[in-house]
Amino acid sequence: MTPPHSEDHDRSPEISATLSDLIEIGRDLWEAHLVSSHGGNLSARAGNGIFITRHGAMMHRLDHEQFIRVDQDGHSSESWHVHEPSLDMLIHLAIYRAVPEAQVVVHAHPIYAVARSLEWGAITPMNASGAILGRVPVLAPEEHEIPRAVA
Repeated sequence: MTPPHSEDHDRSPEISATLSDLIEIGRDLWEAHLVSSHGGNLSARAGNGIFITRHGAMMHRLDHEQFIRVDQDGHSSESWHVHEPSLDMLIHLAIYRAVPEAQVVVHAHPIYAVARSLEWGAITPMNASGAILGRVPVLAPEEHEIPRAVA
């Protein structure tokens, strides 16, 4: 049985278009072999909450149903959800609080960046696109400090 789509009224044409863009980004990341099938999570700001990929969502198999709406405290108002939001939801929410102009978060775990982070204290992108980031520190905070440290 398919769950009722009571949250569809919360999906404006703009948020639906944004989710479609995120679905394409997830597929592009996977097809370019930058991430594993479970190598990240995506979210979009929606009013006083966010739509975020569900726990266990596969980057190359996303669709609109893989996004769960949660409020600014991380609670879903939908009782029919059979899936939980991404385990990294608190990181996404912290970023949206710290960066009010942020509209989406693409939290990827690129295979080569993760591998390099195991040996280096920072990653300095070598191409022109990455140069705008400058030196990116590798964070190793205590688990309860991760959302604040990333944001």
